[in-house]
Amino acid sequence: SAKQRLRVLKGSPPKPHRMSSKLQHLKRMVRKQHRAKYGKRCVVKIDEDEYDEYRALSRAYLRNNRERGPNDIVLQFASSGAKLIPQSDVIEVYTIERHPRNPELNGQKGLRAKMLIPTDTIIGEYFGRELLMNEFDDVYGGSKEWLDINQYAQESTLTLHIKASQLKFFTNIECAQYENEGVDVDDDDDDEELEQQFGVVVDGKNSDSPHQSILIYMNDCRKRITMTNVSNNDSDLQNVHFLQVVHNGWPKVLVVAIKDIPIGHDIVTFYGRHQVCWLQDLHRFERNQRN
Repeated sequence: SAKQRLRVLKGSPPKPHRMSSKLQHLKRMVRKQHRAKYGKRCVVKIDEDEYDEYRALSRAYLRNNRERGPNDIVLQFASSGAKLIPQSDVIEVYTIERHPRNPELNGQKGLRAKMLIPTDTIIGEYFGRELLMNEFDDVYGGSKEWLDINQYAQESTLTLHIKASQLKFFTNIECAQYENEGVDVDDDDDDEELEQQFGVVVDGKNSDSPHQSILIYMNDCRKRITMTNVSNNDSDLQNVHFLQVVHNGWPKVLVVAIKDIPIGHDIVTFYGRHQVCWLQDLHRFERNQRN
């Protein structure tokens, strides 16, 4: 994902006073716009055309887990009909003792299948604390916490319609172009409606919560983690990928099996070039701590 890179400086503490309720404001706006357009219908959208066949699978997963807690998630295999299977019966966290490709993973946590997982099974949601991207950078930029969160963070994109006068509040940027054009952004009669995108950070580590998504323990399929792309052997090993969906107007990150995963096999994905960027920032921070 295209994350904004920040220079991680030595000893910079977080700035929690910069956190606001903007995300909750956006959630209320999304709910209002969804109800106005769709009523009580459950609507799932997927931007990637090649993943369109996952729309029905995503809708079923979200419906089945709508009123369930993080420790009560259920999955549904295409081969099992309407039967719901507890996620805890399907996948488990374990400690890696002897990794056949990456010795650096020895002693680390991994995720593996407890039963055969069929292709196209949605194995869960990559959930966690949600933060607006600009507030995440404002609060944690330059701190060790920025690194810790980014190790397990995923980014999604929220798109909604807002008034021009609201841009200043949600983006922390002056609306100079409207003021220069002589438009009073506080005047409802001239308040243009715009389609705006916001980056949303999903903090999978979520240290302040007793509940974390089990999917944070998926390892990367790359043998050489500093490569920005995958080799042919890496691609052969990857067995799940991230699926960005929009559920009733709000973005979510699901994980879906792209091939059958035999019992006992590691569940591995491709985290993209963000993993390389995170390692570079980690090493930069460590050098700054020494110097």
